[in-house]
Amino acid sequence: MKILIYSINHSPEFVGIGKYNGEMVEWLIENGHEVRVVTTPPYYPNWQIWPNYSKLFYKVESKYYGKCKIFRCPIYVPKNPGSAARVLYLLSFFISSLPVMFAHILWRPNILFLTEPPLICSPIALLVGWLSKSKNILHVHDFEIDAAFNLGLLRGKFFKKILGAFEKLIMSCFTVVSTISLKMQNILIDKGIPAEKTFIMRNWVNLELINPNKVMPFSKIELKRIYEIPNNHLIAFYSGNMGYKQGFEILADVAKAAVNDKIFFIFSGDGPAKKEFESKCAGLPNVKFLSLQQEESFVQLLWLADVHLLPQKSGVADLVMPSKLTGMLASGRPIIASAEVDSEIASIVKLCGLVVPPGNASKFYDALTFLASSKEKRLEFGKMARIYAERELGRAAILRNFFNTL
Repeated sequence: MKILIYSINHSPEFVGIGKYNGEMVEWLIENGHEVRVVTTPPYYPNWQIWPNYSKLFYKVESKYYGKCKIFRCPIYVPKNPGSAARVLYLLSFFISSLPVMFAHILWRPNILFLTEPPLICSPIALLVGWLSKSKNILHVHDFEIDAAFNLGLLRGKFFKKILGAFEKLIMSCFTVVSTISLKMQNILIDKGIPAEKTFIMRNWVNLELINPNKVMPFSKIELKRIYEIPNNHLIAFYSGNMGYKQGFEILADVAKAAVNDKIFFIFSGDGPAKKEFESKCAGLPNVKFLSLQQEESFVQLLWLADVHLLPQKSGVADLVMPSKLTGMLASGRPIIASAEVDSEIASIVKLCGLVVPPGNASKFYDALTFLASSKEKRLEFGKMARIYAERELGRAAILRNFFNTL
């Protein structure tokens, strides 16, 4: 099949949507499909255009053994992606991608695959799909409209109603609307999308790369020495985007409460809220900040961690399914998550860790000190996490099922 992927994020971004798009393209190429990608220069998660890329000029790359063309379109990337700046950022991709998308009508893709966010690009995708007679897929990573209102980036009941009507109309025009969790699929159905048009394609994980039984190049003692971590401390690890929808700011209070508990915190990531978070942790001897790590170092840190931390803001847990969760599960370590008890995040994490109310630093601290005091419970939860990952999150099985269904 000819498959055209239309997304604001793509590899070499190694977290979030860009990571999954890159790995999906690689799998599609390996399985004999012809693929093209319309995207932007990499900028995520630190909201800065990467070196050797331009925000002003178009660029065409040949990747994946020369079998895939990637068309990178100019984009405005704000330093602080608040509501007004975020609209300009999305509009810039919408406008710059127009000529590239229309040029692909002549390529005549069999499938046009659009990721959300951004939903604003869906009219272009549908028009190009209709003119090229392709099947059109909308793959929802985040319900960006709902999340924007829940986080206060957008306001107004009437405005919300208008955007909700647009969302329902535009989604119903796609051949298939897929998403990454059962709860998010139910939200699609609640929005009026027929159940038979919805599909789940979960985020996956490389089970061979992230494996708790894998022989590592360093011992844990050596890694603690490298990262300047006291050898007798339990390691609590957070890795990912440091934006405003993660709710990770409560971890500063947790770290302060645990300063005398022989618990050491590693916060690895980048994003618009990082500086503010660093200032809240200033002076704490049990905290280390790292930039978002490349694959090899990231896997080592997953292996080094004793407990993974997954904070979420209230009202957001079922509108997104954090991609970082898959690596946590595959690493075979227990997880502490802040999420509503009826959310899908909670339903997964309670099998292999502890769930606390969003925004409650005291409960989060209690859960962490409980796991710190019980190695037996940590091993039990970690074993269950790996079992879940092996059963549900293998890349080949997820993608084969999705594209065979198509």
